[in-house]
Amino acid sequence: MVMTYAVLLMAMSGMAAAEELGDTQRLLRIIEEQQRRLDEQDARIAEQRKALQDLRKEVEALQGRGGTSAEAQPAAVAVGTEAPSQAQGKGKSFQTVGAAHPEEWPGFIQVPGTDTQFKISGFAELDLIHDTNDVATPTAFVTQAIRTRGEGKDDGQTSFSVQASRLALETRTPLQGSSARGPRRVTTFISADFFNNLGSATPEFRLREAYGEVTDFLHSGGDLLLGQTWSTYTNLYSIPSTLEFWGPNAIFGARSPMVRWTMPVGKGLKLKLAAEAANLRNFEVDNSYQIDSSDSSVSVENRPQWPDGVVALEWERDAVHLTGGFIARDLRARTNGGHTESAFGWATTVGGRIGMPAILQDDFLQFQLTYGEGIGSLFNDFPPDAVYDVARDDLKPLKTLGWLVGYQHWWSKKFYSLASYGWLKQDNKDIQLPTAYKKTQYASFNLVWTPDPRWLLGGELVYGSREDKDGKSGSNVRSVITSRFNF
Repeated sequence: MVMTYAVLLMAMSGMAAAEELGDTQRLLRIIEEQQRRLDEQDARIAEQRKALQDLRKEVEALQGRGGTSAEAQPAAVAVGTEAPSQAQGKGKSFQTVGAAHPEEWPGFIQVPGTDTQFKISGFAELDLIHDTNDVATPTAFVTQAIRTRGEGKDDGQTSFSVQASRLALETRTPLQGSSARGPRRVTTFISADFFNNLGSATPEFRLREAYGEVTDFLHSGGDLLLGQTWSTYTNLYSIPSTLEFWGPNAIFGARSPMVRWTMPVGKGLKLKLAAEAANLRNFEVDNSYQIDSSDSSVSVENRPQWPDGVVALEWERDAVHLTGGFIARDLRARTNGGHTESAFGWATTVGGRIGMPAILQDDFLQFQLTYGEGIGSLFNDFPPDAVYDVARDDLKPLKTLGWLVGYQHWWSKKFYSLASYGWLKQDNKDIQLPTAYKKTQYASFNLVWTPDPRWLLGGELVYGSREDKDGKSGSNVRSVITSRFNF
């Protein structure tokens, strides 16, 4: 309309001039000149549109080289459930909150008649897997599940899996009012995959995340999140983007329902406070008090009175992203005889990602270090939190130390490799059985080709080992070929 109005004004001016000069040829020249200018403007608009499209492709390509997008990086590590991959935008949950103007939300579609926009994303993945030895989880490399004894210990297998395939829906709705940080909005995010059964290669639907978040809650400058997402102490940037779905044994974190408040407290620094559901618990029971087979075994169930409490600090500047956190847990177990015992669990953790300088500026180093008591079930390997001493009616928390490192290197614009290593050890109690979990190791190396930002194809070798309390051990080597198509 603006352009049409301008053309009419200029044409009318030209007609007035022609009437005054009494020269019809002058009028024709004016009209021709205006037409030429319109053609030039159309050409410039087409060039700008193409430039914007090229810029968007470049941004998407950069995201494919370790950048961030909206929930979890593509592919596929798992923490108690799983974690996302960094080769294709690992960490959607870390996407910067932007203005409500549609141009700042690329890929989103307006819902007619509302202020809400939505975006559908995900990927379809095929994993071809071969194990040299027996592991109880054929499509997720859980080092705790490696066999350490028995006739089937050296029995390998080959599996095909599409369980890691993922679907996500995100909505954004601008709110009235603003602060110094920018416009306010409500975000919802729901994602799912098909990895509900670790003991099988058959796809089974699983809800991964389902939450809503209000930015600048009550104009306080803080953001309020309610729903299920990654634990507040989990730094997704620190999780190596292995091709095999599960990832290193020492990844610390899980997804659970929570209430979380995030508040900026300095330049690049955020404080996070959360109350998270106490669903994840792994209690081991010592029934060695039994004198003969007529004595009934004791079993325990999780009966927490309080949610897990978390406080974390997140710092981001340039190519560095760090998170440090502390978690307090109420460990409470009730026996099948009705007796209840409690213990206190705690952990401190630090992790992050550090970009490399100069000619290695596309590379980055990842790390995570965690130590605590009564926190085993929050590691990727899911060792026990505590052991229940039946003879003394006592719940004894177990101390656990875990750490991991990863390094991702880009050989060219379309090829990269990731190497990772994880180590996890638990201090055993005298009352635990000889088969009790003691220590595991995890190592991986891959080569990945990204011929297009929407397609990833790669191969990976993974080594894992497990050692029991009595020294018995087992190991496995897994080879993985992965194809992932993003949308």
